[in-house]
Amino acid sequence: MTIDASDKLVSELVHPGSYIFVRRPDTEARFDTPISIMDTDTKNNTITIAIELKGVKTKALDVLNIGEELIVKGPFWNGAMGLKNIYETKNSKCLIVARGIGQAPMIPVIKHLHTNNNEVIVILDNSPYKNTFVGEYLQKYVSKVLECNTIDNGIMTAGFKNVLNELFSNNDVALVHCDAADVLNYDLMKVVEGKNKNIRYSCCNNAKMCCGEGVCGCCTRVNNDLKLRRLCKMQTEPKYVLEGRRIF
Repeated sequence: MTIDASDKLVSELVHPGSYIFVRRPDTEARFDTPISIMDTDTKNNTITIAIELKGVKTKALDVLNIGEELIVKGPFWNGAMGLKNIYETKNSKCLIVARGIGQAPMIPVIKHLHTNNNEVIVILDNSPYKNTFVGEYLQKYVSKVLECNTIDNGIMTAGFKNVLNELFSNNDVALVHCDAADVLNYDLMKVVEGKNKNIRYSCCNNAKMCCGEGVCGCCTRVNNDLKLRRLCKMQTEPKYVLEGRRIF
């Protein structure tokens, strides 16, 4: 979906981890839906987003026709953890792992890394889709694309592990970024730590977004250290968010 917006808003959403809330004008504020920015066009003042139709909120957007109005609330920027690692990586080799709708938020990350003269390799898991919807971006900004099934029943697949072992064999990967569910974000982080603790790591932060303001409390998480984390506002290393999480 491509949305016309003000030049100020578009310019503020060019950064990795940017997202907005959208809803139809004829729905109540409770229908605000957090959606990651896939791309921005500062020349034509447009925002591009990809929406996976899952529940009532996203399906309410599916009835919109071309030219109709959409309420957009933003900008918000904490859609990724470890942003410092993305910004500091230059003139290096970077690995991006994306699964399903995670292909959308990976595009601003890829564009930023490409701007900083990094070589970008992408491991792409199209599940649950048959094909990728970001092919034009991959052709433009990525040096190599490897397609494989990354996770099955919550466990990293043997094929994915083999691909990772091959990529890490030369010890020249400077950054790994993952746009997927938390279970894959965490497992990949542990693999990276086991290979080389000097490799920077970042990942998406989309799992518990709700109000975006840190007010409603729906984004809060308490891990084994009993410290409260407000994920929609707190910017930190993924390890601090994912390590010791409670799963029940």
